[in-house]
Amino acid sequence: MSSHINGVLDLGALESRTGYFLLTDAPQQPFIGTGGGDRAPWRFCSTYRESPKTLRSAVLELIRSARRKIFVTSFIIGDDEVLNALTDAARRLTGGVYVISELSDRSLRQGLAELAEREQQGKKFGPDVETAKKRFEVLTRNGVAVRGHENCHAKFVVVDDSVAWVGSANLDTRALTVVGEVGVTTTDHAEVDRLARLFATMWKAGCNREMPNTPGDYVARRRTADEVTFTVPAPPPEPDAAIIWTRAEDHILRGIHATIDEAQDSLLLASFSLTGLRASPELLLKPLESAIARGVTVDLIVRARNNRDDHVMDARALHDLGVRLVADDLNHAKAVVADDRTGLLFSANFDATHGLEPGSGIEVGARLNGTTALPELVRYLRHAITHATHKFVAAPTARQLDQTLTAKWKAPWPLADELAIRCTSNDWHLLEGEMDRGPVLWESTDPRDLQLLASRSKFAITPESPGICRLLHLGNTEHDLQADLRRWWRQPSTKISRGYCPARLRRLGG
Repeated sequence: MSSHINGVLDLGALESRTGYFLLTDAPQQPFIGTGGGDRAPWRFCSTYRESPKTLRSAVLELIRSARRKIFVTSFIIGDDEVLNALTDAARRLTGGVYVISELSDRSLRQGLAELAEREQQGKKFGPDVETAKKRFEVLTRNGVAVRGHENCHAKFVVVDDSVAWVGSANLDTRALTVVGEVGVTTTDHAEVDRLARLFATMWKAGCNREMPNTPGDYVARRRTADEVTFTVPAPPPEPDAAIIWTRAEDHILRGIHATIDEAQDSLLLASFSLTGLRASPELLLKPLESAIARGVTVDLIVRARNNRDDHVMDARALHDLGVRLVADDLNHAKAVVADDRTGLLFSANFDATHGLEPGSGIEVGARLNGTTALPELVRYLRHAITHATHKFVAAPTARQLDQTLTAKWKAPWPLADELAIRCTSNDWHLLEGEMDRGPVLWESTDPRDLQLLASRSKFAITPESPGICRLLHLGNTEHDLQADLRRWWRQPSTKISRGYCPARLRRLGG
């Protein structure tokens, strides 16, 4: 809390009314899997920074082993090695390689925005829409059939109707090398057949665009759905291991709820994003509330998307229930595990608008109960949570935000943490009146001339000598600091330095 004693105002102690994911000093270590049984029918694979790339190896091994046909679903093929493996397979198999992706500009743009998002040091990664479309043109030119399916967020590969991979990763270089991802390969005949049938149904009846095989032409054409004369069998009932999905069905959501309801001791959850959970509490908040009420500890890892209001507000709602939240700059894994004994991984986020409710988009996952893959998923999630780069703080102080909020728009406070202030009594009292309105922001084009932005007033703070500054009230204004912050997140300035004021001010007099 701020201090008003003896002419002291501790701006650094002012608390934000918005929670944020703040940087931690958790040690960074690679994740080393145990293999989980190389010949087991369900084998876990993953991506984690500076760790063995078992997910990439699994996908490439499947593609290169094909003898008859390959089905691939990924909104983008953004990795050269995967691209080359698919084109090599198409030449070797004289066709036989089928890819479902996002081909409309709108869908590609949305997907690429998620793929590129990374807040660490404000960097952005990933191709643009035109580059992504040209990669599809390379595939079709080399004999790969490519169709577009809107609202398909699933990621899976089926080879020769005998082996399949399912996971959270798009087939993009960063997802296969550094971004946190989870997946599983399976040779379970019934489950591979189920997934192949799902792909075939999507290919025939769900895809509304198709890439031409004309060299240099990467504009997708509209197509008419074909009749489907076969069915996709429903997954076996809980608790058997199985491929699960969201389409007209809600197998993934049912699996999430069944796993949460079964938990007696612990729950481990992972998602890239949080969307719409407060508006649809039955999706996740209420099941977790019930679990916590019966004594279950809940840990959740997400991406540190501090620039998304919905994400941090849903995080606050989960925090208020008692969920322990951490975040990582690179997490894209999606999973739920109860008591280290039952669990599932999937491509869907904890999103009330897409991929969990029936008809809201296509997602695919795997229920791993009783498989050797489940203990490896548990090890991965516990490792990722332990070594996460951020933790959620519900009411961080301005001092914490200055020191540990990572954002491209934010600069460190350029003056001393303790400042002696010369100002009039009126200006001091005006600043004192802002102390119950949350953190004070600052901005500057010159470190010798800073402005403090409070909710109702703006002040100039000018260094006069080491440790001593002049404070001057510049005017009253009802300032929407949250609107400013949203604008700065969206459009960080390269000319204006901005941040949170962590200083402790001591008044010397006028």
